[in-house]
Amino acid sequence: HSAMTVKTSIKSGAHPNYSAMVKQALTTCKGFQKMSRQAILSFIKQNFGVENKAALNKALKAL
Repeated sequence: HSAMTVKTSIKSGAHPNYSAMVKQALTTCKGFQKMSRQAILSFIKQNFGVENKAALNKALKAL
């Protein structure tokens, strides 16, 4: 049971989920239609202080 509590405590962070962060990056930056993954990751890192390339790729594929 302790492993489950660790997972839930890690999951509930101080930042929104990656889908929401990607959408914010795309709507905030002008010319978002030509925005690269690296630019989106840089925006998320600067504004939210997190960097997880796998989660970013998953969020982009879901859009």
